[in-house]
Amino acid sequence: LTPPPLCAPRRHSRARACARVQGVWPKWLQRRAGGERGERPPPRVGVQAAAGAMEENRAERLRGVVEDPDALFGIVVGAAFVLLVFSYLFLRGRVCWVSTPTSSRERRLSSVARNLSSDGETWYDALEDHLPVTAGMVDYASRAVPLLLGEDAGADGNHASPSSMPRLTKLLGKSVPKQEPPSGVGPGEKMPCSWSVGDASECKVRVGPNYPKKGLKDPSLPALYECVGVDIVSAGCRLDEAIPRLGPLPAGGSSWHKGCRVPRCITVNCQLPFVEGPKLWGEHPPEDAGVSVVLQFVATPELLSMAEATASGEAVGSDGRIPAVRLLQAAFERGTLELPNKARPGFYSSGAMKALAWVEDLENVELPRLLRPTVEKFNGKPVLLSNYGRMFVDPGGEWMEIDFDVRLMSWPTKSVLCKLRERLRSVSAHAAFVIQGTQDDELPEVVLGNLRLHGMDLEHGAWIDDDRAPAGARFAGASP
Repeated sequence: LTPPPLCAPRRHSRARACARVQGVWPKWLQRRAGGERGERPPPRVGVQAAAGAMEENRAERLRGVVEDPDALFGIVVGAAFVLLVFSYLFLRGRVCWVSTPTSSRERRLSSVARNLSSDGETWYDALEDHLPVTAGMVDYASRAVPLLLGEDAGADGNHASPSSMPRLTKLLGKSVPKQEPPSGVGPGEKMPCSWSVGDASECKVRVGPNYPKKGLKDPSLPALYECVGVDIVSAGCRLDEAIPRLGPLPAGGSSWHKGCRVPRCITVNCQLPFVEGPKLWGEHPPEDAGVSVVLQFVATPELLSMAEATASGEAVGSDGRIPAVRLLQAAFERGTLELPNKARPGFYSSGAMKALAWVEDLENVELPRLLRPTVEKFNGKPVLLSNYGRMFVDPGGEWMEIDFDVRLMSWPTKSVLCKLRERLRSVSAHAAFVIQGTQDDELPEVVLGNLRLHGMDLEHGAWIDDDRAPAGARFAGASP
């Protein structure tokens, strides 16, 4: 291009810069340059001609790839491998495709509800989310990369042997004592393993009206069940159907009868692994028997009176816990954690059982720098238990047990729990269980049962003989 005269005013510098980029001089600048220099400016470069040239270059490069057998073979093999991996993960349930809301109104309501939920929503929007494949894999990688930098916690089997554990003959809910944590324990210092009564109002739950649109949450009303015992126990195998198979039902709830249509006792059995397991695909190691945290709850007198009135169709007054009682009766009648009509658990799933757990005073807990953002983000987020647990119901209607296995969760979840297992001995955590409600007649949600756990020691719990354990995994220590 013919440059403009050196004496051109500085106010035209922007036009000259644009001309260098676009390959075209403005007409007034062309006339001035040609007139003063006595030269004719070069012809204008057409935009269409430049686009055509770029298109020809692109087509030529693509033709070269197609005609090259080695390049074409590499592309086909790579695409087939990616398709095979995603097909395998899809069949194993590790990833799945969930259709997004189709109408603009559904998308708007969903986004508003999630944004207005001050404490965030559940783990199915977080670690355990069944997102579309692309978004889910990117989100999965953002959490998995920091975890890959650490060693597989527990892979060396570094936990107590059965001979060093106290032996139990029955699960009575007394192997973990009920007491408040000692005062004066500094950050990072280990504390005795114990539990204490929790305050349900510390748990924020869904409230109406129109929760799917407004996303309102308030502190829960008093819990429907009270915790009466805790056991941390191993058995040489995954412990299933703990109560009453391996121990008697707890006392309490004297006014209960079958007509209440709610269980007198609820047992929650959290089955935790000792190792992280496979990072992408494959079964969890079958030799990892893990440990179970067995929680026992008994119905409160208020629950039994409300349940009796609800079951008989009598007036139940204005107690805000009535919708939660109806959800409990419906779940107990189903006898399974699966939702009606085989529906997938999610944001709009009514009647789904979910668990909440959060570490108290997390800002004072010593955590690895790479893991702290993940732990802080998901501390206190609920997780739906439908995909990870089973429900056992007494034919006589007196008890119900919920077993959920952390081995079935995604690898990032297991990795965080295993890598930070030692930190649990120096913190207090609050755990609660809720039946999810969505519609106005199902709200407000109410905590089913809750408790506080202090200095939880998963590696040095108690031992109990289980007939379902392999012969080589039986207790080999002293007699009980």
